[in-house]
Amino acid sequence: MPNRIVFAQGGKGGVGKTTAALSLYDYYQTKGADVILADFDAENREKSGLNFWHKSAQKVDIHTRSGLDKLIDLALRHKGDIILADMGAGSGAITYQWFADIYPELAAEGVKFTSIGMVTADPGSVESVLTWAEHLKQDVEYLIILNELDQPDETFRYWNESDQAKEFIEMAAPKVIKMESRRPDLEQAARNYGVSLAQIAERKTKAPELTQASFVIRAQGYRRRLNAEFDTAAEILFPQAYAHQL
Repeated sequence: MPNRIVFAQGGKGGVGKTTAALSLYDYYQTKGADVILADFDAENREKSGLNFWHKSAQKVDIHTRSGLDKLIDLALRHKGDIILADMGAGSGAITYQWFADIYPELAAEGVKFTSIGMVTADPGSVESVLTWAEHLKQDVEYLIILNELDQPDETFRYWNESDQAKEFIEMAAPKVIKMESRRPDLEQAARNYGVSLAQIAERKTKAPELTQASFVIRAQGYRRRLNAEFDTAAEILFPQAYAHQL
Protein backbone atom coordinates (compact mmCIF):
# COMPACT_ATOMS: atom_id res chain seq x y z
CA MET A 1 0.00 0.00 0.00
CA PRO A 2 1.32 3.51 -0.79
CA ASN A 3 2.27 5.85 2.01
CA ARG A 4 0.73 8.95 0.42
CA ILE A 5 -2.19 9.82 -1.86
CA VAL A 6 -1.82 13.17 -3.61
CA PHE A 7 -4.81 14.61 -5.45
CA ALA A 8 -5.57 17.77 -7.40
CA GLN A 9 -8.87 19.12 -6.08
CA GLY A 10 -11.84 19.05 -8.40
CA GLY A 11 -13.82 22.25 -8.58
CA LYS A 12 -13.45 25.25 -10.82
CA GLY A 13 -12.27 24.34 -14.33
CA GLY A 14 -9.51 26.02 -16.30
CA VAL A 15 -7.16 26.68 -13.39
CA GLY A 16 -4.41 24.29 -14.46
CA LYS A 17 -5.08 21.16 -12.40
CA THR A 18 -3.98 18.67 -15.04
CA THR A 19 -0.97 20.80 -16.03
CA ALA A 20 0.14 20.82 -12.39
CA ALA A 21 -0.45 17.08 -12.00
CA LEU A 22 1.61 16.34 -15.12
CA SER A 23 4.44 18.54 -13.85
CA LEU A 24 4.31 16.89 -10.43
CA TYR A 25 4.44 13.42 -12.02
CA ASP A 26 7.54 14.49 -13.95
CA TYR A 27 9.04 15.81 -10.70
CA TYR A 28 8.42 12.46 -9.03
CA GLN A 29 10.13 10.72 -11.92
CA THR A 30 13.24 12.87 -11.52
CA LYS A 31 13.39 11.78 -7.86
CA GLY A 32 13.01 8.09 -8.65
CA ALA A 33 9.67 7.77 -6.81
CA ASP A 34 7.30 4.93 -7.68
CA VAL A 35 4.00 6.59 -8.62
CA ILE A 36 0.70 5.30 -9.97
CA LEU A 37 -1.58 7.75 -11.81
CA ALA A 38 -5.35 7.93 -11.36
CA ASP A 39 -7.48 9.99 -13.77
CA PHE A 40 -10.74 11.07 -12.13
CA ASP A 41 -12.06 12.77 -15.28
CA ALA A 42 -15.69 13.74 -14.66
CA GLU A 43 -16.77 12.89 -18.21
CA ASN A 44 -14.36 9.99 -18.65
CA ARG A 45 -13.39 11.29 -22.08
CA GLU A 46 -10.60 9.78 -24.14
CA LYS A 47 -8.74 13.05 -24.76
CA SER A 48 -8.81 14.75 -21.39
CA GLY A 49 -7.11 14.43 -18.05
CA LEU A 50 -3.94 12.53 -17.23
CA ASN A 51 -4.85 9.58 -19.42
CA PHE A 52 -4.49 11.75 -22.53
CA TRP A 53 -0.79 12.24 -21.76
CA HIS A 54 -0.05 9.00 -19.91
CA LYS A 55 -1.99 5.93 -21.03
CA SER A 56 -0.97 4.17 -17.83
CA ALA A 57 -3.23 6.50 -15.83
CA GLN A 58 -6.16 4.54 -14.43
CA LYS A 59 -9.51 6.00 -15.55
CA VAL A 60 -12.05 6.34 -12.72
CA ASP A 61 -15.73 7.28 -13.05
CA ILE A 62 -16.36 9.70 -10.18
CA HIS A 63 -20.12 9.69 -10.69
CA THR A 64 -20.43 6.40 -8.82
CA ARG A 65 -19.18 5.65 -5.34
CA SER A 66 -18.15 2.19 -6.50
CA GLY A 67 -16.07 3.91 -9.16
CA LEU A 68 -14.36 6.04 -6.57
CA ASP A 69 -13.62 2.89 -4.58
CA LYS A 70 -11.30 1.96 -7.42
CA LEU A 71 -8.78 4.23 -5.74
CA ILE A 72 -8.88 1.95 -2.69
CA ASP A 73 -8.30 -1.05 -4.94
CA LEU A 74 -5.35 0.72 -6.53
CA ALA A 75 -3.98 1.53 -3.10
CA LEU A 76 -4.27 -2.05 -1.87
CA ARG A 77 -2.62 -3.50 -4.98
CA HIS A 78 0.08 -0.88 -5.40
CA LYS A 79 3.34 -1.53 -3.61
CA GLY A 80 4.97 1.77 -4.48
CA ASP A 81 5.21 5.07 -2.68
CA ILE A 82 2.52 7.38 -4.03
CA ILE A 83 -0.82 7.56 -5.86
CA LEU A 84 -1.28 10.80 -7.82
CA ALA A 85 -4.89 11.55 -8.78
CA ASP A 86 -6.30 14.32 -10.96
CA MET A 87 -9.88 14.90 -9.81
CA GLY A 88 -11.02 17.01 -12.74
CA ALA A 89 -13.56 19.84 -12.65
CA GLY A 90 -16.93 19.34 -11.01
CA SER A 91 -15.99 16.42 -8.76
CA GLY A 92 -17.18 17.92 -5.50
CA ALA A 93 -20.13 16.50 -3.57
CA ILE A 94 -19.72 12.80 -4.29
CA THR A 95 -15.99 13.00 -3.61
CA TYR A 96 -16.52 14.72 -0.26
CA GLN A 97 -18.78 11.89 0.95
CA TRP A 98 -16.46 9.22 -0.40
CA PHE A 99 -13.49 10.81 1.35
CA ALA A 100 -15.38 10.97 4.64
CA ASP A 101 -16.24 7.27 4.30
CA ILE A 102 -12.79 5.90 3.49
CA TYR A 103 -10.44 8.31 5.26
CA PRO A 104 -10.49 6.72 8.75
CA GLU A 105 -9.55 3.25 7.48
CA LEU A 106 -6.78 4.41 5.15
CA ALA A 107 -5.43 6.80 7.78
CA ALA A 108 -5.34 3.90 10.24
CA GLU A 109 -3.13 2.06 7.74
CA GLY A 110 -0.70 4.98 7.81
CA VAL A 111 -1.70 6.55 4.49
CA LYS A 112 -1.22 10.33 4.34
CA PHE A 113 -3.19 12.62 2.03
CA THR A 114 -2.04 15.77 0.24
CA SER A 115 -4.67 17.99 -1.37
CA ILE A 116 -3.53 20.30 -4.19
CA GLY A 117 -5.53 23.51 -4.61
CA MET A 118 -5.02 25.66 -7.70
CA VAL A 119 -5.32 29.44 -7.25
CA THR A 120 -5.42 31.99 -10.08
CA ALA A 121 -6.34 35.67 -10.31
CA ASP A 122 -10.01 34.61 -10.44
CA PRO A 123 -11.61 34.81 -6.95
CA GLY A 124 -13.64 31.74 -7.92
CA SER A 125 -10.51 29.60 -7.75
CA VAL A 126 -9.95 30.67 -4.14
CA GLU A 127 -13.59 29.98 -3.28
CA SER A 128 -13.21 26.50 -4.73
CA VAL A 129 -10.18 25.78 -2.53
CA LEU A 130 -12.03 27.06 0.54
CA THR A 131 -15.08 24.91 -0.24
CA TRP A 132 -12.93 21.79 -0.45
CA ALA A 133 -11.20 22.74 2.79
CA GLU A 134 -14.57 22.95 4.56
CA HIS A 135 -15.03 19.25 3.83
CA LEU A 136 -11.46 17.95 4.03
CA LYS A 137 -10.61 20.01 7.11
CA GLN A 138 -7.31 18.96 8.69
CA ASP A 139 -7.47 15.36 7.53
CA VAL A 140 -5.16 16.31 4.65
CA GLU A 141 -2.06 18.40 4.13
CA TYR A 142 -2.47 21.22 1.64
CA LEU A 143 -0.32 22.34 -1.26
CA ILE A 144 -1.53 25.57 -2.85
CA ILE A 145 -0.20 26.34 -6.33
CA LEU A 146 -0.47 29.98 -7.39
CA ASN A 147 -0.84 29.62 -11.14
CA GLU A 148 -0.04 32.72 -13.20
CA LEU A 149 -1.67 31.23 -16.32
CA ASP A 150 -1.11 33.88 -19.02
CA GLN A 151 -0.60 36.72 -16.54
CA PRO A 152 3.10 37.01 -15.62
CA ASP A 153 3.78 38.45 -12.16
CA GLU A 154 0.15 38.01 -11.13
CA THR A 155 -0.43 39.42 -7.62
CA PHE A 156 -3.19 36.96 -6.55
CA ARG A 157 -4.94 39.77 -4.70
CA TYR A 158 -7.99 37.80 -3.51
CA TRP A 159 -5.81 35.00 -2.16
CA ASN A 160 -3.54 37.45 -0.36
CA GLU A 161 -6.18 39.85 0.99
CA SER A 162 -9.49 38.08 1.60
CA ASP A 163 -10.40 37.28 5.20
CA GLN A 164 -11.57 33.80 4.24
CA ALA A 165 -8.23 32.91 2.65
CA LYS A 166 -6.36 34.28 5.65
CA GLU A 167 -8.47 32.12 7.97
CA PHE A 168 -7.73 29.06 5.85
CA ILE A 169 -3.99 29.78 5.88
CA GLU A 170 -4.04 30.15 9.66
CA MET A 171 -6.02 26.92 10.09
CA ALA A 172 -4.29 24.68 7.55
CA ALA A 173 -0.77 26.17 7.27
CA PRO A 174 -0.58 25.13 3.60
CA LYS A 175 2.60 24.96 1.61
CA VAL A 176 2.34 27.64 -1.09
CA ILE A 177 4.31 27.61 -4.33
CA LYS A 178 4.08 29.41 -7.66
CA MET A 179 3.69 28.06 -11.20
CA GLU A 180 4.88 30.73 -13.59
CA SER A 181 3.18 31.83 -16.78
CA ARG A 182 4.27 29.91 -19.89
CA ARG A 183 4.41 30.93 -23.53
CA PRO A 184 0.86 30.48 -24.86
CA ASP A 185 2.05 29.09 -28.20
CA LEU A 186 4.17 26.48 -26.42
CA GLU A 187 1.28 25.46 -24.18
CA GLN A 188 -1.15 25.22 -27.10
CA ALA A 189 1.21 23.16 -29.22
CA ALA A 190 1.86 20.79 -26.30
CA ARG A 191 -1.89 20.26 -25.88
CA ASN A 192 -2.44 19.78 -29.60
CA TYR A 193 0.13 16.98 -29.73
CA GLY A 194 -0.52 15.52 -26.27
CA VAL A 195 3.06 16.19 -25.21
CA SER A 196 4.19 17.03 -21.68
CA LEU A 197 6.61 19.78 -20.70
CA ALA A 198 9.13 17.13 -19.67
CA GLN A 199 9.01 15.52 -23.14
CA ILE A 200 9.70 18.89 -24.76
CA ALA A 201 12.52 19.67 -22.33
CA GLU A 202 14.12 16.27 -22.95
CA ARG A 203 13.60 16.45 -26.74
CA LYS A 204 11.42 13.32 -26.66
CA THR A 205 8.88 14.51 -29.21
CA LYS A 206 9.01 14.51 -32.99
CA ALA A 207 6.34 17.19 -33.35
CA PRO A 208 8.04 19.83 -35.55
CA GLU A 209 6.72 22.82 -33.62
CA LEU A 210 8.00 21.44 -30.33
CA THR A 211 11.52 20.74 -31.48
CA GLN A 212 12.29 24.44 -31.93
CA ALA A 213 15.32 25.40 -29.88
CA SER A 214 13.45 28.27 -28.23
CA PHE A 215 10.65 25.92 -27.09
CA VAL A 216 13.11 23.36 -25.75
CA ILE A 217 15.10 25.97 -23.81
CA ARG A 218 11.92 27.56 -22.45
CA ALA A 219 10.57 24.15 -21.39
CA GLN A 220 13.82 23.32 -19.62
CA GLY A 221 13.66 26.58 -17.70
CA TYR A 222 9.99 26.18 -16.73
CA ARG A 223 10.68 22.64 -15.60
CA ARG A 224 13.75 23.52 -13.54
CA ARG A 225 12.06 26.39 -11.74
CA LEU A 226 8.86 24.49 -11.01
CA ASN A 227 10.80 21.49 -9.72
CA ALA A 228 12.65 23.84 -7.38
CA GLU A 229 9.25 25.01 -6.11
CA PHE A 230 8.14 21.40 -5.57
CA ASP A 231 11.35 20.82 -3.61
CA THR A 232 10.15 23.32 -1.00
CA ALA A 233 7.04 21.18 -0.43
CA ALA A 234 8.77 17.78 -0.50
CA GLU A 235 7.71 16.93 3.06
CA ILE A 236 4.03 16.77 2.02
CA LEU A 237 4.59 15.27 -1.43
CA PHE A 238 6.51 12.15 -0.42
CA PRO A 239 6.24 9.56 2.32
CA GLN A 240 7.86 11.01 5.43
CA ALA A 241 10.94 8.80 5.46
CA TYR A 242 11.52 9.39 1.74
CA ALA A 243 11.15 13.17 2.05
CA HIS A 244 13.87 13.34 4.69
CA GLN A 245 16.30 11.79 2.20
CA LEU A 246 15.79 14.53 -0.40
